[in-house]
Amino acid sequence: MRRYTLLFLTVLFIAVLSPRVMAQPPYEMRPPGEFEPQSEVLIGWYSLGSYGPQADTMWARAVEAIRDVAVAGVVVRYQSAIAPIQNFLTSLGISLTNVEFCATSTMMSVWVRDYGPEFTYRENGVRVVVEGGYHQEFPQYIADQLGLQHYHAPISMQGGNYMTDGASEVAVSGAYVNNPATWQQTVRQYFDLPLHIVPPLVGEPCGHIDMYARFVAPSKVVISEYANPTHNTNMDLAAAEFEARGFEVFRVSTPPVTSMALPPEAIQDPSLLHLPPGVEPPKGGTRSVYRTYTNGIQCNGKYLVPVYNHEYDAQAVAVFQEALPNHEIVPITCTAIINYGGALHCTSSDIQTTGVPRPDPLTISAVGDDAVLSWFSMVGGASYEVFRRTDPCGFDLHLDDAIGFTTAPNWTDLGGLGALETVCYQVVTIMENGVRSVMSSRVGASRFELELP
Repeated sequence: MRRYTLLFLTVLFIAVLSPRVMAQPPYEMRPPGEFEPQSEVLIGWYSLGSYGPQADTMWARAVEAIRDVAVAGVVVRYQSAIAPIQNFLTSLGISLTNVEFCATSTMMSVWVRDYGPEFTYRENGVRVVVEGGYHQEFPQYIADQLGLQHYHAPISMQGGNYMTDGASEVAVSGAYVNNPATWQQTVRQYFDLPLHIVPPLVGEPCGHIDMYARFVAPSKVVISEYANPTHNTNMDLAAAEFEARGFEVFRVSTPPVTSMALPPEAIQDPSLLHLPPGVEPPKGGTRSVYRTYTNGIQCNGKYLVPVYNHEYDAQAVAVFQEALPNHEIVPITCTAIINYGGALHCTSSDIQTTGVPRPDPLTISAVGDDAVLSWFSMVGGASYEVFRRTDPCGFDLHLDDAIGFTTAPNWTDLGGLGALETVCYQVVTIMENGVRSVMSSRVGASRFELELP
């Protein structure tokens, strides 16, 4: 296992109190990783036939795989679209058990990942819906359906260009679009850690990170690999950066970028294409096609990997199986939808199950040369790893550096304190399923002055 670099991520989002009045939430929030337990996956289908029969089959097979481990929530724009989709699913022998349908005019397109809700959790485990900027109505609709608070961040945080390990790391592509010239500074002020900006995939029109990278576990990331150096140079740089940050990096060989004529219906209706706001459709009736294996859906022990009837498909399945040995890898053919600029991840949105309280140290006291740590919250069935750092920032943590292991709400560090003014501790929660999903301390709150007797 490679080293796992973490710091606790606190995202400071802005609440929508009225269409024009916003306020910062009075608490810290944790965005969960996509590999954490989920109660539902939203599938943006729009209507039967809108992207052709192969795309319909793709969504149907995704529903079939998801419904075994979570609710498959099919989102359409009009009520009249539900019955045809239900009939199509049953014609393929797919049960409607654990499948729910939702019709809402707030649905902009099938690309719900970008404008859909992001679920975060307060320190007490309460879920909150956050959306990042360019379409408030659909996240607000989902929040209302679930009876949750909804907050709006005044930045263009498109979901496809945002990934997190659920504990400390947030990463976006360097081709972050639809933000002002000072976007890095603008975005950074809403995070309680340095935002990790990953080199972009050259030429890919969306500029989204999910087209070439994804966290599959707290310590693991999968990154595309191309034979063509035009597209691979930045991928190598991204891989090297993640390795330097302590992640185990898996590379997945990806089909060459190709050029194809735009589908006729996309020429008539450019909104069918997967393009961020402000990005013009390609000129001349052609577009580049970036087939991707990282643009899949991970849900409760399954990874739905996009495949394209390409010779690289088998090795992609093998790479994800290596990275996720306890997962079922489910290939889903995406040969039609990828021509519009996205795949499974782009047309889905996750709803995690429950929040996990943070086990922040409540007190750190000194008994002689020993430090006694106590934290206020315990997660049922969880255990804890304790880390000690002499770095005031306290974020250079690695899995092989834990100095303690406990299932109790307190723990004693027997000596080795170092300089008291620089000692900092962090506690990682290990869930029953093995996911290390919560970090106790964050930048600015990870150094504690010991209460000397």
